[in-house]
Amino acid sequence: MPIANGWIDAKVIDSRIYIKNYIPSTSSGLYDVYDPASDTWNSSVSSPQDGKLLLDYISNGYETTGAMSTKMIYTFNSDFSSNVKAYNPENDSWQNGVASSLERNGFGIALAKDIFYVVGGYSYSFLGNFAPFATNEKYTPFGYGTPDPSYLLEITPPKIAVLSPLNQTYNVSSVPLVFDSDKTTNWTGYSLDGQQNVTFSGNTNLTDISNGLHDITVYAQDTFGTIGSSNISSFIVAKPEPESFPVVPVVAVSGVAVAVVVGLIFYYRKRTH
Repeated sequence: MPIANGWIDAKVIDSRIYIKNYIPSTSSGLYDVYDPASDTWNSSVSSPQDGKLLLDYISNGYETTGAMSTKMIYTFNSDFSSNVKAYNPENDSWQNGVASSLERNGFGIALAKDIFYVVGGYSYSFLGNFAPFATNEKYTPFGYGTPDPSYLLEITPPKIAVLSPLNQTYNVSSVPLVFDSDKTTNWTGYSLDGQQNVTFSGNTNLTDISNGLHDITVYAQDTFGTIGSSNISSFIVAKPEPESFPVVPVVAVSGVAVAVVVGLIFYYRKRTH
């Protein structure tokens, strides 16, 4: 870290880690940002007012998953106020949420299926008296009931369409394998006739395919790690057999040659006598 510190709150926003620093000399509207992708720190970044608010209550900031609502970060203030604010990283905007019915501190927060539960805590009076709460409040986030588009993009498998081979007969043993995907992929493979997957990159050729009916399925994994598959594509390979030529038995030809030679020997011997 740029500054050694043991009193830290951290929050992930847009794949970067924001660190609130409690050292008095460096905590006035400044914070550090860590980028895991490049393993670098951006020290003492100036905070806008709303961003500073998020970091001021960073320990009480919770992000919805997007499975049942819009992906947003909610801050439940722990300074005996009942304010709730929601930050949308997609458009860098803030919304005021419905305030809690109680002003309390020291509560616990749990997120279950994109519903917040604010449990317990205590009240405080100017005389220094503390009174615990047994309250469990349920907080429903904005847009609840509709999944976030980015969440749907992450969990939806890529749609794979096999463009070749088509459902037809090929007179060659090498057939092009061409496919299309509606999402960016980082891995592709195919299974021919139910065999083990073969990894390939981009469009390729299926070579040395035997004659007969064949089935192929293409698989692809998107950048979120979700795997999709194509429908089974069937095709036929009917490569013509090479032309055959008549073969004269070697033994028969050899027998005729031997008979001719023997006859000639007897002929010349008789002439000599």
